[in-house]
Amino acid sequence: MLSNHQFEDLKRRFGPSDLFAEDSSQSEFLDTKALHSFQLLLCNRCLTYDCLIHGVNATETEVRRRRGVTSVEPCGLQCFRHLTKEMEEAKRRCASPPDTKTINAILNIKTEDINWTAQQESMFIALRRTYKNDFCKLAEVLNLVVGNAPPKSCRELYAYSFRTAPISPRADVSPNSPPKKKKNMKDQHRTFRAVKWAKTEGKVGNTHVYEPCSHSGPCSVENNCSCVSVDNLCTKFCRCGEQCKYRFPGCRCAPGLCRTKQCQCFYANWECDPDVCKSCKCDVLDDPNVATCKNVAMQRGLQKKLVIAPSQVAGWGCFAEEDIEKNDFISEYCGEVISHDESERRGKIYDKLKCSYLFGLNDEMVVDATRKGNVIRFANHSKDPNCMAKVFMVNGDHRIGIFARRPIIAGEELFFDYSYNSYQQQVLKNEPALLKLTTPMNICGDINGHYHDLLRIFRSLPIAAVLANKIFCVHGGLINKIERLDHIKKLEPDEKPVLMKLMPTTGESNRNLSESIDDDIDNKLSEFGVDCIIRGHQVVNGYLLCRGGRVIILYSASSLHQSFNNLAAIAKISESLEVSFIKFHLCSLSNRDCQVHTQITP
Repeated sequence: MLSNHQFEDLKRRFGPSDLFAEDSSQSEFLDTKALHSFQLLLCNRCLTYDCLIHGVNATETEVRRRRGVTSVEPCGLQCFRHLTKEMEEAKRRCASPPDTKTINAILNIKTEDINWTAQQESMFIALRRTYKNDFCKLAEVLNLVVGNAPPKSCRELYAYSFRTAPISPRADVSPNSPPKKKKNMKDQHRTFRAVKWAKTEGKVGNTHVYEPCSHSGPCSVENNCSCVSVDNLCTKFCRCGEQCKYRFPGCRCAPGLCRTKQCQCFYANWECDPDVCKSCKCDVLDDPNVATCKNVAMQRGLQKKLVIAPSQVAGWGCFAEEDIEKNDFISEYCGEVISHDESERRGKIYDKLKCSYLFGLNDEMVVDATRKGNVIRFANHSKDPNCMAKVFMVNGDHRIGIFARRPIIAGEELFFDYSYNSYQQQVLKNEPALLKLTTPMNICGDINGHYHDLLRIFRSLPIAAVLANKIFCVHGGLINKIERLDHIKKLEPDEKPVLMKLMPTTGESNRNLSESIDDDIDNKLSEFGVDCIIRGHQVVNGYLLCRGGRVIILYSASSLHQSFNNLAAIAKISESLEVSFIKFHLCSLSNRDCQVHTQITP
């Protein structure tokens, strides 16, 4: 089943239209026709032709790149680099740009050698947008593409560049238009922080899929900006231009210092971008004699050497084959990128298999390494891991990186916490052990295929809740060592496994998982200062009233293990503390049997 986005993308690629219409006439060989399909289908985000991930729309924006000449060494004795000084001197002597005669005299080019075919001219204009002033590389590619014409040297391409209009960084900007005044880089960073981060108290919103905006006017919700609408940052792929106050400006760090929160990119969980970051040397390849950026490991695939071997914990494990320093990038967590709906469907299957490789990527997508992945998928879970997972923005896409939490020696097994990401986990840990709630309140439980995920974060969930100072709600039963509600408040996170002892106990269970409170219920209610206890445990009819209504048992999972025909129930408490119950089967919520019991509290 194709989504609307995928259908429109495929229709645009292969549908009957004039997008790929070709002119058989060779009299006018324009660059727009020569490279029409290349420009349309080449994705500037992943640099892949006919990309199926970002779609056609992502390729329509011409990305302005600041990368210049890749090499400073002359390609030969006749290289144009030998004559750049003479050309610059001629340009300084002339009040106007040098004419063709002057250029040819300086470059020693004969008149009969400057004939160009229409195909060569169009290809030169198109290729120069990519190679800029690297005429050596440009000549190599041009001669390869246009093989049926006499080859051109870099000296000839250099001369030809002076006879044509200079390339424009944006296709919609006329060469004759006056140049825009470039905004000071410090002012651009200052504006971005004042507009974007000041309003969010320094927090970085980085949880939605990035879709480059292409609207008219400034970026705003009113102009239907796809970035601002979901609290995303504008990127270099957006059409809003470098002056946009929502555009991420990169960092201005010194080389090698992009590994702390002082770096604007590292703080925002973005890898440094050679097209945006100006001073951290993120565009320089590894050189032992030159300090380079340390925040580009994922985009370059600079992962550590890893091996798979039998684990002492469970099954197979992932081991380091070399020493790893703290905070070093270890590997990217790879797999299928699927939607949340698909992850819900697969998650229910994985729960039954008791094996899951799902990893949340953002608010819309999930990475599943079950069928496709790399060796890091064999890293096992640990409450005290030596690795940590971070979601970084790399060239416009969210990607999951595994980093070292501490120094790791060669041969050591790798572990990381399988629970939610650090932000979500911190939110749960900040929840109090005992909640004070007001009515009305629904007490229910539905895990929706996230059984194992809930088990992993169970230690961070609130232990209990008190409703209107009258009803004490808890999962399971009670133990006698907790004599007052204040004792629950004082429990530390590491002590929360005591919840396993809070399992069922009303005197009617023979499971011996905790102590009974059947005969002492009045004293227990008095100790807690409440009138009723609502607790979760398995009952056949969904709910059960015990001890004259002073203890209510709820069960939210119908048809347990698909073998029992038990019901599930939800309790709804009104402002006047009237409790009503809704019993249902999981597969037929519409056919629910509702029974009402009122005024169970004095």
